[in-house]
Amino acid sequence: MKRFLVPGILICAVLGLGLLLIPDWPSQSGVTRQVTEDLPQLEELAGAILEAGEVSPEMSYKDYEISCYPEKGMVEFLGPGWGLGSSTRYTGFYYSASGDPLGFQGSQPTFTRDGEGWRWKDPAGDNWEYTQEITPNWYWFEMHF
Repeated sequence: MKRFLVPGILICAVLGLGLLLIPDWPSQSGVTRQVTEDLPQLEELAGAILEAGEVSPEMSYKDYEISCYPEKGMVEFLGPGWGLGSSTRYTGFYYSASGDPLGFQGSQPTFTRDGEGWRWKDPAGDNWEYTQEITPNWYWFEMHF
């Protein structure tokens, strides 16, 4: 019994420490609140980024990684990703100049309506994305690889 006690305690300690290190990714309600509260600032930022066609170093918003896909009219604000391999999860939000839902990194998957948003699932694997409108032209998303 004693020989299982020490390894058991070590496993619990490692798992507990791992839970403390999991990033606090943006929740859908948190992102919705941020976008709604900061909408004028975000509209100005997205407009400047699309006009420049790229994200310059001084263009930032909180801790999000910003990417621009000018050919799609999209500015993406990516929160921290977490996971390994096929369990990697990304959340964030994006601006869509057309007002249409867009896929992760400006892709254009075939979305199907799902509740209040749109879902895409890779028929050949376990990748999927869900996106939902926050306010006109602004969408929250969650992507799993």
